[in-house]
Amino acid sequence: KRSEEDLRFQAMLLQSQSEASIDGILNVDHQGEILWSNRRFAEMWGIPQEVLLSRSNEAVLQLMQSKVLNPEAFLEKARALLSLPDTWSRDEIHLKDGRVFDRYSGPVQNAESNCLGRIWLFRDVTDERKLQASLVQSDRLASMGMLAAGVAHEINNPLTYILYNLESLSKELPLHASRLAQVRGALVECLGEEDLIAL
Repeated sequence: KRSEEDLRFQAMLLQSQSEASIDGILNVDHQGEILWSNRRFAEMWGIPQEVLLSRSNEAVLQLMQSKVLNPEAFLEKARALLSLPDTWSRDEIHLKDGRVFDRYSGPVQNAESNCLGRIWLFRDVTDERKLQASLVQSDRLASMGMLAAGVAHEINNPLTYILYNLESLSKELPLHASRLAQVRGALVECLGEEDLIAL
């Protein structure tokens, strides 16, 4: 009797933990038929309770398949994992409504390592992916800003040199123009205007 009470307590504890999980949890037997799922799984996928109570894996798979962007790949992966009882898997599923689920699956084994079925865990990682995309965009903008600053610096150096030389020329040009006018005047006096032009 004590053992039965312990088993009931363990079962209740396990169910309470599963129901409190942020992950959607689905357990299937080795033939793929549904053994148990938590409330979060039904909420995430929008699966009616009567469909889950029917324990029809095909009905649940069809509903799930109707919500994902790539239904063929989704179904192919699910069936492949059901046929490979010892395989662990983790990937991402993109849904038509824009959400992203992290999908994890592993075998359920007894003490003798015999496969009893498979557990599927689904976690909504949409906000994390949006944040990552935002950080990537921020990094790109920061890189572009650094690149623009570097280009501006590289352009600024030769421009500064050119502006400095133009400024020097603008100061010296009147002096050179004045000396040139004096030299021309002296040449006109010596040679005359016509002979200077002829040169």
